[in-house]
Amino acid sequence: MSASPKKIGGRFTLVAKIIAKAGKEQDVAKYLNAVRLSAISDKEPNCYTYRVNQFANTFVIFEEYENPEALKFHSQQHDFQTWSKQIPNLVEGTPEVHFFKEQTSKL
Repeated sequence: MSASPKKIGGRFTLVAKIIAKAGKEQDVAKYLNAVRLSAISDKEPNCYTYRVNQFANTFVIFEEYENPEALKFHSQQHDFQTWSKQIPNLVEGTPEVHFFKEQTSKL
């Protein structure tokens, strides 16, 4: 696990945990779905996975990227920028984000 994808290099998975403020769960889900639709579209060819999971007010997002540049490109997209501006209004504290290197060797 790393705090930065640059320390990993190459293909990686981002796991984010977000706690919605009370009563804001539907709003968080709406914004994350818009980001998801952008991420899995042809607009972001180096984003391979963007999955949003929810239990109560906790959201866990799994994202897979080809490289750090792909994540940077993702963060510049309109839907992500719109979501980012809403985070202080909708989320408790700071989202928890971790990066993992893809394991490609056979077990």
